[in-house]
Amino acid sequence: MNESTTTAPLNEGSSSAPSGVCPLQRIAFASFIGTAIEFYDFYIYGLAVAMVVGPLFFPHNNPAVQTLNAFLTFGLAFLARPFGSLLFGHFGDRIGRKATLVASLLVMGISTTPGRHVTHLRGGRLGGAGASLPAAI
Repeated sequence: MNESTTTAPLNEGSSSAPSGVCPLQRIAFASFIGTAIEFYDFYIYGLAVAMVVGPLFFPHNNPAVQTLNAFLTFGLAFLARPFGSLLFGHFGDRIGRKATLVASLLVMGISTTPGRHVTHLRGGRLGGAGASLPAAI
C-alpha cells in the first residue's frame, strides 16, 4: 500500500512574518522601539521643563515656585497619558491605527502652537496656561 501525502509548509501563502524571524520577536522589537522613543521624548521634555519652561512661562518673583509650577506641568502630562491611551486606543480599534496615529500627531502639533506664543511676558497670568495646555491635550 503506497500512500503519498503531501503537506504544505506552515508559512506558505502567509506573509505575516519574513522567513527566519519569529512574529514574537517582531512584536518585542517594535515594542522596544516604541518604548525607547517614548522614554526619550519624556526625557527631553523633562530637561526642557527644568531649564526652559519655568523661566519662560511663570513669574520670576520666586524661583522655587517657578520650578515647582514647571514640574507640575510635567506631572500633568504624565498623568494625562493613560487617558489619551484609552481614548486613542478606542479610536484605533474603531477607525484604524494609522488614521488614529495621524490624528494624534496632528493634535500634538496643533496644541503645541499656542504654548509657543503665550509666555509669561506676553500673557501675564495666562502664561502658565501656555505651558500646561499642550501637556493636558
